[in-house]
Amino acid sequence: MNQIQPTFKGLFLAAIFTTPLLLAAARPNIIVIKTDDQRWDSLGIYGDAVVKTPNIDRLSEEGTRFENVFTVSPLCGPSRTSFFTGTYPSRRECFDNATYINPGDNSFLESLKKAGYKIGLSGKNHCFTEKYFDTVFDFREEYGPWGKEKGVMTEMDIAVHEYRNTQGPPSRLGNKLLEGLIDYPEPFPVEHCITSRIADDAITFVETNKEDPFFLYVAYPAPHWPNIVAEPYFSMYMDQLDAIGLPGMDEIDWDTHPFAHFVQSQATGFDEYTKEERRKVLAIMYGQISFIDHSVGRIVESLKAQGLYEETIIVFTSDQGCFGGQFGLPSKSKGFYESLIRIPLVIKMPGDLDRGKVTPAEISNIDIMPTLLDYAEVPHTAKIDGRSFLDILEDKTDAHRSTIYSEVGQLILPPAPISKEQYPAYNEYREKTDGFWFIEYTVRGRCAMIREDGWKYCFYNGDMEELYNYAEDPLELENLAYHPDHIERKIEMQKKLFQQGFAGIDQKSSNVKW
Repeated sequence: MNQIQPTFKGLFLAAIFTTPLLLAAARPNIIVIKTDDQRWDSLGIYGDAVVKTPNIDRLSEEGTRFENVFTVSPLCGPSRTSFFTGTYPSRRECFDNATYINPGDNSFLESLKKAGYKIGLSGKNHCFTEKYFDTVFDFREEYGPWGKEKGVMTEMDIAVHEYRNTQGPPSRLGNKLLEGLIDYPEPFPVEHCITSRIADDAITFVETNKEDPFFLYVAYPAPHWPNIVAEPYFSMYMDQLDAIGLPGMDEIDWDTHPFAHFVQSQATGFDEYTKEERRKVLAIMYGQISFIDHSVGRIVESLKAQGLYEETIIVFTSDQGCFGGQFGLPSKSKGFYESLIRIPLVIKMPGDLDRGKVTPAEISNIDIMPTLLDYAEVPHTAKIDGRSFLDILEDKTDAHRSTIYSEVGQLILPPAPISKEQYPAYNEYREKTDGFWFIEYTVRGRCAMIREDGWKYCFYNGDMEELYNYAEDPLELENLAYHPDHIERKIEMQKKLFQQGFAGIDQKSSNVKW
């Protein structure tokens, strides 16, 4: 494990013998902008020819774009808590969306707080306890996928929250809008919608704290479901449905993939969607992303108006990806396909204007915060798995990690697989009685992944193994885990994965074929 130690170079050397207050004032402001469930390639800078993201693209032109960045978990809570603690999820036994960070858990924000930073949140939490907010945060305006939850509430905030919580079909979650196609726009002016309101609160924080070094976490709940967005973003891509989609979007051989993924494909009617309906979901998702891009542009303009832009680090990333149409699925499942674990990352550093660097270095999302603290000269002595990649930002190297790990899933085993012939009737019965019953397969069961040298091995408790040559099979359609020509490679990667010591990975419960 690593730990960050201060070096106090450059400007900070000149401040060593000054007061702590002066030293803190020399430190850069930091803004981390994080989306929810966004595929790495759903931005113009990553080659998407349809979606329009000019403001995020501009950040990339003025900073560094990372091509190979991966989440340590394709689930919101574990990914976010690991991001702020620099550890793999199982180090903290964070196996679900309910294990949050408490004071004393050695998060990076505590180190920033001690260094004199003002700490703010505008957006989604899914990470910190109430006690942590009371102890560490100076500003909190919190939003979830169904509206604003904490902070200063306007009448329209309340109306949006009420709408998103009452317009969905009955389920065990109530009448919330959930996964699937919502084939109509959100009936509010854009300035009152969640994505705009997050920018409003972020701008307020900047204006209020511009005299101090600050860390602002701007966390958008979109494009995570419910995939709903107001005009003009709802209609923005509806006339381009023919251009939206991925190879393999409508065909998949589920017999060679884990049963949990097949279950996800059948849930909430995805298997019955037409090609047009599947692409409509993506068109709305693109609208959500363009709305976020506009919101990001507003925050950048506010920084420039306050004279803070050039001295502020801006990070744009996501917690994890989503299928985004792959296998005909709009959201995500318990798995490690590139679309799920690979995330966007753009970093604009102070003085980075017109830089436009692109790096192929392989990065884990637990490396991001150690890098920011390294640059800001903020000590963090807790043991961590994350590693600073400041040398990449300083053009000293273009290499970082050679092996990427990811993990997900609860400790309890999933039920045994059901035959595809029996599944439709069982699914219909369970949906009527239990609603989101399919999470028994898509959430339960520990699983982990190792990715290196053009190959990826995925281990599942209670389900099928996967082995992909993603360099030759980027859509990961051909599972080679049971191919006799690749047994040796599978065993080699499996051994290395087990040596990593992820909690709850039980070799005896794997290799379940269905």
